[in-house]
Amino acid sequence: MKLSKTAKLFLKAYHHNWDQGVKALDRIVSNKDCDKATALLIYWLGQPAYYNQYDGLAAVPKQEQPVYQLLKKIEQLVTTGALKETLSFAPNPADIPTVLGQIPIEMTQASEGSVDAKDLIEQNIGELKLLKACREGKLAMVKTLLDRED
Repeated sequence: MKLSKTAKLFLKAYHHNWDQGVKALDRIVSNKDCDKATALLIYWLGQPAYYNQYDGLAAVPKQEQPVYQLLKKIEQLVTTGALKETLSFAPNPADIPTVLGQIPIEMTQASEGSVDAKDLIEQNIGELKLLKACREGKLAMVKTLLDRED
């Protein structure tokens, strides 16, 4: 399966290590091929409910400001309808606080794209398992994984 640029951005965001900061995530959100599903994924992984305790950027501790700014940028893109909906993705209900506070209601609504992001993730995880088995020389596992593809 050849992945579109939109799907590749989603998977990059899905696998992003937040300990490395948010510059790469900001580049993803700023990319013309980024869609609403990817923006929502990043948004909810950024734990927006945590930032409800702050009344604005000036109140946010300096080390947390990049995430806060990224979340606000995503809110603006989603609430204005600036992003296409290629992938379908719904935020995990467990991540959505019962009191939204400063979180716009639009951030809780699913992206209605034609490709299910769950299928994309499952496909990618299968490919990663195959690559790992190849790298480790586990031929029986490689055969099993390839047989599942048929």
